[in-house]
Amino acid sequence: MPNMPELPRIHDGTFADEVFRASQPTLVEFWAEWCQPCQVADKILQEVAAAFGPALRVVRLDVDESPVAPLLYGVHTVPTLILFRQEEEKLRVTGTFSKESLLRKIRDALQTPR
Repeated sequence: MPNMPELPRIHDGTFADEVFRASQPTLVEFWAEWCQPCQVADKILQEVAAAFGPALRVVRLDVDESPVAPLLYGVHTVPTLILFRQEEEKLRVTGTFSKESLLRKIRDALQTPR
């Protein structure tokens, strides 16, 4: 597999602009540098981002550098993924996951009416 581009990083100061004002649904990975499962998740998320293309934005937020957003959204474990459509939470996945299960969950969440 070719080397995938790194996912964009956001922080507390850019969260609202990057997530709530995005024109497409945004999947936020809450992660930490020291988290081993987060490193596995990052590779899966790069593939998920490629699979959805412009229909889905995938970004990362380091919980150690940006503690406010995790607190606001009740993130207690990393990795935690939250799929937002504007300000509405459509999906939450905590812990480890497979690419196939994540793709299925995102597709299901995006098909639900607002």
